[in-house]
Amino acid sequence: MPVLPGTRVGHYEIVALIGSGGMGEVYRANDTRLKRQVAIKFLSATLANAEARRRFQREAQLASSLNHPHILTVYDAGELEDRQYLVTELIDGGTLSEWASEKPRSSHEIADLLSGVADGLAAAHEAGIVHRDIKPANVLVGRNGYARLVDFGLAKLQEQPDEDTPTVTAVNTRLGLVVGTVRYMSPEQAAGKRLDRRSDVFSFGVMLYELVAGRRPFEGPTDLHVLEQIQQREPAALDDSVPASLRSLIAKAITKDPARRYQSMNDLAADLKRVRQETPREGVVPVKATSPRRRRMLLAGIAAVIIVFFFLTFFGDLIFIAARAIEQSLKWIGDEGHDWKERTNQRDQEQQSAFRISCRDKEWN
Repeated sequence: MPVLPGTRVGHYEIVALIGSGGMGEVYRANDTRLKRQVAIKFLSATLANAEARRRFQREAQLASSLNHPHILTVYDAGELEDRQYLVTELIDGGTLSEWASEKPRSSHEIADLLSGVADGLAAAHEAGIVHRDIKPANVLVGRNGYARLVDFGLAKLQEQPDEDTPTVTAVNTRLGLVVGTVRYMSPEQAAGKRLDRRSDVFSFGVMLYELVAGRRPFEGPTDLHVLEQIQQREPAALDDSVPASLRSLIAKAITKDPARRYQSMNDLAADLKRVRQETPREGVVPVKATSPRRRRMLLAGIAAVIIVFFFLTFFGDLIFIAARAIEQSLKWIGDEGHDWKERTNQRDQEQQSAFRISCRDKEWN
């Protein structure tokens, strides 16, 4: 049930709903003590069993212990009418996906923005926290162009069964709780195995691939098809317009064997910073996925070109004949005008000669 504007949550006052999803709702609120705006995320009531609440509270404490400029700051946590909530800083902006769709982004811009996020994730790993839900929706970008990683701990709530539970059961549970996250899973997560920080490395690589290619590396008509691709198939090669160093980084990050991946986010972050330094600011613009509206406009433009082509093909001769006729008419008019001017000049000269002769005759007389 939505929380109404004006509702008091401790010393916070709800202002408006910002967004909602399978995990719950996020609200803009006023901190009446410190006179600042905050965000409050309420966990969905469908996830609020006793074990989920304990996990949520424990992870909220871990997230609030992290102090990094590229990790969303957690101010408070609590419970309202049996619903867990988190109070965080309010980011005036949107998700990483929205940032990417605003305009074409160069490889330099992508590497520059995500270098900080990689540092933040590395800091979380060093604190013993595995995110487990790395995706563009969990990276917020402020209007100042500063990115922050969000939703630490919530991903663990998406894996209610023990991590040794067979794959099919684990997948069914995840599909019931979160939509779309499957496409960013690591092979070991898709197989229901135990996860460590290298799983986040893989998901981070998938996110990078999507940003530079304009498409996800693993797609399919159903989540089960996607899970099969993640575990058994290699993604399509990135275009040559993507810098070689960035292609190499992404390939290493999304290697299926965890032992062959980056073993830490610190290593990945260091390579990403090198890519940022080596790539010009006005580098090659990555290919972006075409939106439905832009696709319709493109098809309409192609149709218009085809219509004009056939029009010129069938009526081109008539247009040429008409143009020649107009040209001949204009030429005739020009010739007639020239002859009329010549005749007028000749008549004027004859009149002037007659006048001069008349004047001489009068002088002689």
